[in-house]
Amino acid sequence: MHELHIFRIEKGKMKKKIAVLMVSLLLGTSTLTLNIQPANAEPADYVWVQVLFADDHPVKGAWVKIMYQGEEKATCTGTNETGHCDWSGLGLSEGWHVAEAYYPDSQIYFADSTFWVDSNGDGNTTIRGPYEITPPEIQILSPENETYTSTSIPLTFTVYDYSPISWMGYSLDNQPNVTLIGNTTLSGLSYGYHYLAVYANDTYGNMGASGKILFAVSHFVPDDYPTIQEAINNANEGDIIFVRNGTYYENVVVNKTVSLIGENRTTTILDGNGNETGIHVIADNVTIEEFTVQNFEAGIKVESNNNVVHFNQVSSNGNNASETETNLEIYQDYVSPLSRWYLHNLIDGSYTGFFNITELTPVIGVHAFGHEDVHSLAIGLFYDENRDNIPQLLEFVGVMDGKEQNVKSYLIDPPEGQYIIKVMGWDVPSDPGHFDLKIVRYTGYGIGFFSSENNTVTQNLAASNPVGVYLRDCYNTTVRLNNATVNICGIAAGNSTECVISENNATLNHYGAGISPWPWPYISGIGISLWSVRHSFISENYVAMNALGICLWNSSENELIGNRMFSNLGWGLGLHASCENTVLYNNISLSTWLDGVRMMFASRNNITENYISFNYHAGIFLWLENDNNTITRNKLYSNIQHGVELKFSDSNVIAENKIGYDAQNGILIIESTGCRVRNNLIFSNLRGIMVYDSFGNTIYHNSVIDNWEQPSWDGTDGNFWDNGYPDGGNYWSDYEDVDQYSGPHQNETGSDGIWDHPCGVGVNNQDNYPLTKPIPSSSHDIGITGLTSSKTVVGQGFNLHINVAVFNYGNDTEPFNVTAYYDDTAITLPNGKNYTTTTLSSGDSTTLTFTWNTTGVVKGNYTITVRATPVPSETDLADNFNTDGWVIVTILGDVNGDFEVDVFDKVLVGAAFGATYNPTDGIYWHLTLQTQT
Repeated sequence: MHELHIFRIEKGKMKKKIAVLMVSLLLGTSTLTLNIQPANAEPADYVWVQVLFADDHPVKGAWVKIMYQGEEKATCTGTNETGHCDWSGLGLSEGWHVAEAYYPDSQIYFADSTFWVDSNGDGNTTIRGPYEITPPEIQILSPENETYTSTSIPLTFTVYDYSPISWMGYSLDNQPNVTLIGNTTLSGLSYGYHYLAVYANDTYGNMGASGKILFAVSHFVPDDYPTIQEAINNANEGDIIFVRNGTYYENVVVNKTVSLIGENRTTTILDGNGNETGIHVIADNVTIEEFTVQNFEAGIKVESNNNVVHFNQVSSNGNNASETETNLEIYQDYVSPLSRWYLHNLIDGSYTGFFNITELTPVIGVHAFGHEDVHSLAIGLFYDENRDNIPQLLEFVGVMDGKEQNVKSYLIDPPEGQYIIKVMGWDVPSDPGHFDLKIVRYTGYGIGFFSSENNTVTQNLAASNPVGVYLRDCYNTTVRLNNATVNICGIAAGNSTECVISENNATLNHYGAGISPWPWPYISGIGISLWSVRHSFISENYVAMNALGICLWNSSENELIGNRMFSNLGWGLGLHASCENTVLYNNISLSTWLDGVRMMFASRNNITENYISFNYHAGIFLWLENDNNTITRNKLYSNIQHGVELKFSDSNVIAENKIGYDAQNGILIIESTGCRVRNNLIFSNLRGIMVYDSFGNTIYHNSVIDNWEQPSWDGTDGNFWDNGYPDGGNYWSDYEDVDQYSGPHQNETGSDGIWDHPCGVGVNNQDNYPLTKPIPSSSHDIGITGLTSSKTVVGQGFNLHINVAVFNYGNDTEPFNVTAYYDDTAITLPNGKNYTTTTLSSGDSTTLTFTWNTTGVVKGNYTITVRATPVPSETDLADNFNTDGWVIVTILGDVNGDFEVDVFDKVLVGAAFGATYNPTDGIYWHLTLQTQT
């Protein structure tokens, strides 16, 4: 008997786990065994999706989602070359699923397909969308973004697309497209820069474009020409000259519109051995880039327009010549005990000399060296514009240097004309004594622009030159992102208009002035100097560790915004005979000897919203004939003597400033008249407002708070300490009266926010209408004015109380939250919240108490801080945070906070035995009396 066993393997049912399938055919007495090995069998729980265009071309890079009953079950972030995505182990339920395709990105719907997933979790489908919508992908292999020596360059590229390509072409320098059939050669290229792009269309009309390639064809030095000058002589207008690394000893004149490019700015060197000019540009539209230019009298000199000087290094350029007079006589001169008269004393000094400037001189230095019979001198320079040989106050131009045996004064970019030298005998015991006088004329600079416009100088390093970057008679010139360091002057501009000096570093400028390294004994180097500059923008410069920071001489209508002037020896910013400038958003701090801002003979300037702190003398000092200036909304903190000081300066406005922590006076006014001092917050200085030898000033609406010695003093009759009724006077934190009456004479029933009796200011002056509350300092401003802890040591598990005083300085009623922290952990209050909410009206204050239960707090030292959330539109956030030092959490009975209970704690308890509670007692009394609170 013959038996035939017939079987069927269903599609999708063959599994990889089946190793051998036995099939038996009973044919007579013979048995045939057939082994079937399932090659490439799909695994169980396997799903695949293919995405195709309408013409069955695969879609590469499509996003695919598997959806079941509206829920996303799987995602593929990009189909492969054949348009496939696959998954295993998804565990999909049996039933109908939807595969959604998105192309060319995850947001653009392409097409979808519904498919069945069987009980094993297997399924597959093909999604067909519209015709291809992707453009061809093009990559240019040659030329690359580099410089070539040949005028014939291969053009090679690749094109990738899912559909046939119907057309290819290229565009050179934005010219009409040239048709291509494949790679080719770009021949007859001109010297200079070129832009190249390749395009392609597929049969569906999709156009692709390569990225643009910028390449250059250049003359090479020394490959093509042995010298830079010979390459320029043989170049055409618009050519590029590429100079390879090496040292070149030549004086280059650029008299054609070319781009002169070095291979590397530190190794492509022009060296002048101290002579003439390194690179002299007299053609327009020239680029100078990537050179070191050193040891010339002048590094790079530009006398043309629309040029770019970029990423060069100019160093050790410049020369000097000196003339000396010896054994000059000097007498003991009168030295006023009042510093405000020093310049008057200098004018009357016993020595007068002269010198002339007849040609461009970047720097003049005048030095007086006292002999042994002279202990100390003073020196200053005056520009004798009318040549009457008589020094006048308004002619003072040089920095006054005094109280030393050897003194000096420098001028940066002075105009041509006659100058007067005044030397004063400060301490001359032999009377007369003797000194030598030396005048040093420094010539040269690193990079200079002269009688030119629309030039740009960027990202250069200028070091060890008389002037690093120098503008003279320029218009619309941009000086940006340069590093000017260790020069006598970092950046100087003279007689120039509408220039931009921005984002430069001007630091450590003192080189070549014959002085010792920092800290320097004499004033000499300047970070940025402007002489007769108009309508220019000086912004975001970092000016640090120079003798003087930024100096304006006879310069008007400029904007100085966002500069940082730190750690300069003299002043951070000087305005000398300069008017109508705007000084805004600058940080001027840490001036070592003088002021943050010093002004002389300067009028109608606006000094607004600057941060000025830790300067040795005054934050802002108006010295000598500074009239009609406005000083508003500045923060002047921790200056060593005064916040704002006025001497011989009339009709100025000092308003809405915050002046605090100054070691002497918040505001000091000496021999000045007609000034208005209003709406300032003056706090925590030694004294608030001090007035001497002045009259006709109006001082009102100031908040004078917590000044240590005395709030204010007026030693002169004739100033007004209020603005009449009902406007009122000032708020004095140390003055308290009653407010039961109102009216000009305070005799009408009803309070009016003015104390009923005047507040005396000095001997013969008074504030007739002292305010009961501080004046708001801004529209929206709250602050933390006090923070105290009830203990400094607390037993673990016990309570500590934190008292927080808050004040609304603004004009509106404000709700806000306050949170207390130990280290970085917010303190949870008994109500379960970690903050408390309060609402304050304008000018109101309150004290909030936080209770800190230390249960579970690890023993140790903790810093207590509080933060108040900013109110809407609040900009002054400095006082929204406060700290109260350490609190020690320790074991019960540890009185001295050393984390042990021992005999030392008993001694402290015994010392307090019999005392009565007094919250002002010392630390140990607090510790022993308040442990069970």
